[in-house]
Amino acid sequence: MKGKFTIVMIVGIMMSLMFLGWTDSAQAASKKYKLRFTAGYSPTAVDMMAIGKILKEITERSGGAVTFETFWGGALGKVLEHLDLVGKRTADIGEAPLGAWPAKVPFFGFEYAFPFGPSDPEIVTKCMYTMFSEFPEFDKQLKDNNLFLIATLPWDTYMGSSREQIKSLKDLKGKKIGLWGIYFPKWVEAVGGIGVPRPMVEGYMMLKTGVLDISLEPVDVTLTHKHYEVAKHFFFLNSGAFTPKYVIMNLDAWKELTPELQKLFLEVGRKISLEFAAELRENRAKIIDQLLKEKKILTTYALTAAENTSWAAAMPDLPAEWAKRMEEKGLPGWKALDRWMELTTGMGHKWPRAWGKR
Repeated sequence: MKGKFTIVMIVGIMMSLMFLGWTDSAQAASKKYKLRFTAGYSPTAVDMMAIGKILKEITERSGGAVTFETFWGGALGKVLEHLDLVGKRTADIGEAPLGAWPAKVPFFGFEYAFPFGPSDPEIVTKCMYTMFSEFPEFDKQLKDNNLFLIATLPWDTYMGSSREQIKSLKDLKGKKIGLWGIYFPKWVEAVGGIGVPRPMVEGYMMLKTGVLDISLEPVDVTLTHKHYEVAKHFFFLNSGAFTPKYVIMNLDAWKELTPELQKLFLEVGRKISLEFAAELRENRAKIIDQLLKEKKILTTYALTAAENTSWAAAMPDLPAEWAKRMEEKGLPGWKALDRWMELTTGMGHKWPRAWGKR
């Protein structure tokens, strides 16, 4: 009798434990996450639309376990506040141009220091993901700011929206050229241009009022911001594509996700960023043809290979300067420089000069 009672007790305890386990699993499976998303730009901007697709697909594929409360157009703060907005968890997830914070995340935005790189955004995006996987410094710098990287989104190769017709590289001399970042000023100074810092949202009025003669940007950005209304001439410098936009998540919020959801976030982020890169490449010619057909632009000029080579030769060795600064910070600048050149060359790109001379 005592033995039967013991067996009954053991079975009861086991069933109770199993029930508790099932309850915990069910609760974990049914847990809902409502995350606050922030961006400094309008949801109708081309790259923000791609981010919108990321959020939508995560919600759909999670079966509604993850939803997003979105704050577009700087509703929570200005563009340059977004790293802290996410790091301090004013928002759980957001978009930020990480190259804008060289003091906090100095490894990001390095591709802008490599003039005339691959013009295919898909190639640049694939190479960038390889760099992220091979250099833990990227991840560490984000974690130091309580952040985690979900995805990077590219911008297409740059062109210039110009108030006057450009017929050769020499026509850039003396022009006030709107640009972004710490490297483009050195690009334009090498050919006698005058670099003028330009927030993209202010480019239209700066062109219209003559503060700028030219604005450097991808053609889809020109279309979004309607720069063709005040700058009727294009020239193509084949600058190379870049990855200035990042989807970042608060590290504490990231850790609260289940491993399955973490995998989903990364999978969707990478998939859509590469799809977006391919779309940028395919849509480039379509946009230009459309603007020409509708007479929204009057002339175009593509710098010749010789002009690009001449321009590159006139510049300081910006990649070497970047590598030296990184080494001074205790970061593997030379190793990263060599790997970037190796990756892009391996994808078929021919650089106009050998950057990174020791």
